[in-house]
Amino acid sequence: MRGKDILYLTYNGLCQPLGQSQVIPYIMGLSKQGYKFTVLSFEHHYEKDFEKEYQKVKAQLDNAGIGWIALKYHRYPRFFSSVYDIMHGIVKAILFYIKEPYYIVHARGHVTGMMALVLKRLLRTKFIFDMRDLMVDEKVDAGQWQYTSLSYKITKYTERLMLKGSDAIIVLTEKIKTYLQPFTYINAPIAVIPTCVDLNRFPMRQETHILQKTSKEDGNSSPIPSLLKSGTLLLDKDQRQQMRQGLGIEDKIVIVYSGSIGTYYLFEKMAEFVKAIKAYETKVHFLLLNRNEHKYALEILREYGVSAQDYTIKAVSPDEMHEYLWASDIGLFFYKPTFSRVSTFPTKFAEYLACGLPVIGNVGVGDTEEIILENNLGSVVYKFAEEEYKTAFATALALTKDNDFQNRAIRFVNKNMSVEVGVKRYQEIYEKL
Repeated sequence: MRGKDILYLTYNGLCQPLGQSQVIPYIMGLSKQGYKFTVLSFEHHYEKDFEKEYQKVKAQLDNAGIGWIALKYHRYPRFFSSVYDIMHGIVKAILFYIKEPYYIVHARGHVTGMMALVLKRLLRTKFIFDMRDLMVDEKVDAGQWQYTSLSYKITKYTERLMLKGSDAIIVLTEKIKTYLQPFTYINAPIAVIPTCVDLNRFPMRQETHILQKTSKEDGNSSPIPSLLKSGTLLLDKDQRQQMRQGLGIEDKIVIVYSGSIGTYYLFEKMAEFVKAIKAYETKVHFLLLNRNEHKYALEILREYGVSAQDYTIKAVSPDEMHEYLWASDIGLFFYKPTFSRVSTFPTKFAEYLACGLPVIGNVGVGDTEEIILENNLGSVVYKFAEEEYKTAFATALALTKDNDFQNRAIRFVNKNMSVEVGVKRYQEIYEKL
């Protein structure tokens, strides 16, 4: 069937953590529904162990019958490197179409969205703009671009063309959908699919007999039947304690942050938060899971007076991430509360909850405030001040002692933020084109 042939474009490499958590699980799930995928991605060849990761991903895709066109990502010179990648991607996509025609171009993000818009006009394909974020406004909010800069003007103009020319638009939050709906030049339907989590990669840290409690909300005998049926191993208390002992944090209250710490994130405020909490709760320990920004992290932690014995910094592979979340107690994220954050749905948010962690976040980050408060899944910081930090921490800490919290968290994730939910919503969009 022609409508089942899809070219999936992503500027995030499949060998990167984001590609492995936010691209591969979806296309694997959709492939099982009969869709024939070819992924065109831009890979970061300069990263450590790239070749090893490439071979692992290639084998995974080959086994699933998914095609892969892996192009090299270029970093410099800024802006012009992206222009080159766009042109390179368009040429490769056209050559591939001549060999194997596809009906839908699913573009993840702005850069590949520009490619998809050209392909639609040249090849008459359907174009799904998986917007992800307000990339142009994010650049301004981060201080990388100015409203008067050529980069901003060109990219903002092309964003409008993509929104106008798409056949379907996908966003991460209800807030960004509300923002886009009044734009009269948008004719495509707008669907909200939040950042989802693969529950086979991020199973909760709990004893299995506790998981089999009946959910009053949905009537299922288990809140995560797919995990139990697939034989996924869940961490029991003894295993968790062994992991904590290995990290030297067995008697600590571990606050974890996973991911990047520069640009859009407020790592300085996270360090300030940890320092403030340590002043009255000496057992607190900060665990930073980050791949390549350790020098900057150390500088900030020292600047804010966080003692070396009170934090651990680890470079963790995607396959290991859940183990470190299991060893933690509370998940943390602080973002710059700027306009562009209305479109943000942190990947780490769903991963924290999937692993049974109460979450502490700040106001102004997509739909996370409403989700946390309405479902009693953690706490929200409204201003970066000591009393706010203490209140947020006390609320989250109380949830770690709530015997039903982990079941409540996984029920919410399973119903709203699992990959299975995301796959179903993507399939609904595909079927309407």
